[in-house]
Amino acid sequence: MKIFGLTGGIASGKSTVSRIFREALNVTVIDADVLARKAVQPGSDGLKKIQEEFGREILDNFGALDRKALAAMVFADSGKLKKLNSIVHPEVARLFELEVKALSNSGVHNIIYDVPLLIEENLINRVDKVILIVSPEDLQLKRLMKRDALTETDAKNRIKAQMSNEKKMEKADYIIYNDGTLEELKAAVVALWDKVKENIPFQGK
Repeated sequence: MKIFGLTGGIASGKSTVSRIFREALNVTVIDADVLARKAVQPGSDGLKKIQEEFGREILDNFGALDRKALAAMVFADSGKLKKLNSIVHPEVARLFELEVKALSNSGVHNIIYDVPLLIEENLINRVDKVILIVSPEDLQLKRLMKRDALTETDAKNRIKAQMSNEKKMEKADYIIYNDGTLEELKAAVVALWDKVKENIPFQGK
């Protein structure tokens, strides 16, 4: 089995590429965001540990995680954020390994692991190859402002808070430039996957 880590900056088009892999190429995709939600769902060990660490005030009236309350607590304190990550990340890793094992046992040969911060959080050791989606900053800015209804200043701050494309590209095995139409992006993903299956490094334009 080969595991390909899929990543990219905010509003780079990573989610669209993930969908292309699933729907157009029929490649199995594991979404880290889905695993993160599963890791803290009611009744999970992750939620129990979070409650023990941060108190019952991070739960809503139904016993589920109150994400806004937790965010307000941890983003105002880097120490608390680090503690939260130390609880959630191992749970996500455990769920990931369980999914990989189940898929391997069912005969799946290739997996896309969709992780927003694959490089930043040093998770490269969990994948065999890294696929990076890169978009020009001006396009990221326009997409982010439209998608999240942000001001230009707020959108720029979110982009600047992330690792630069240049640094990410140093860690990538394959790069797709998302600077055109959806049809061009789909064609680049399909071309990339053809090259990946032949084990030929390729940068799709």
